[in-house]
Amino acid sequence: MSSDAEALLGEKDELKEKPFSVLIALNRDAQPAVTDVARKLTELFPKLEPVRDIVEDETGFGLTVSGSIVVFVRMPGAIPLDPAMDAPTINEPLTAATLDTQRAYLVIAVREREPIQAAIVATEVAAAVAECCLGAIAVYWPASRQWFAPQVFVDQAV
Repeated sequence: MSSDAEALLGEKDELKEKPFSVLIALNRDAQPAVTDVARKLTELFPKLEPVRDIVEDETGFGLTVSGSIVVFVRMPGAIPLDPAMDAPTINEPLTAATLDTQRAYLVIAVREREPIQAAIVATEVAAAVAECCLGAIAVYWPASRQWFAPQVFVDQAV
């Protein structure tokens, strides 16, 4: 993680809890522009406070939305899943064949004192990324171990 992203993630010392994370599977080494994510957040969720504290570099970006710190990091390869656990649920219309085209993924980590608020912000941000990133093929929700097609996730989030 870049020093800018680390600085943003560590900006609030009182937020000691583990970040709430969502992952976006990509079929190419793509990354949405932070300005596109901010614009899409405003379009999908017009009642949100404006995005602020934007930082961006070659490894990812960060921003603050609704008072929550959000850091994005692009990683190569497929999303690593724990082989000791049951396989995650793949929700239709997504297929295993589509997941096999995964070439990279985007980690979205939300730092927020309240877990429910963190989940809400993670949902909103993941929906914005799924909507504006052309390489997005799936959204993985680790808390429930479920895969969603990007448009299905967006439709459920808004």
